[in-house]
Amino acid sequence: MNANAPVHDEEQPVENSDLDVDLVGLRARALEAAEATPQVVGAAARRSLYRRSAVVRRYVLARAAGVCESCNEPAPFVTLQGEPYLEPHHTRRLSDGGPDDPRFVGAVCPSCHREIHHGQHGHAKNEALIQIICQKEAAVDA
Repeated sequence: MNANAPVHDEEQPVENSDLDVDLVGLRARALEAAEATPQVVGAAARRSLYRRSAVVRRYVLARAAGVCESCNEPAPFVTLQGEPYLEPHHTRRLSDGGPDDPRFVGAVCPSCHREIHHGQHGHAKNEALIQIICQKEAAVDA
């Protein structure tokens, strides 16, 4: 097992024909699958942890000022601490040697963050975010 590999939940492939079932049919299949899935207790997995700077996080969130740096929409909600909720996103993955540097970290809403990582156009969205961050950082340097 590669210690640097991303950790993913194991998921059975879904047949296209399984998607053409109504909600009641899907629920019945889900309940059958739940009964057939063995419960794993105490399983351990190796994974790599990357140290992220709290100072970089605070700066990036402050730079965004409560607005997603990807979609330019206000944060979707306010945290219990009264702060707009945005997630720091490293445009270059730390696991690939990317830096924990504010010039490569954007503050994005959860929806944009998931789209970047899992969406069909995630790569393009990440590239656009890189340009936005570059513009903002250039303005600070000027």
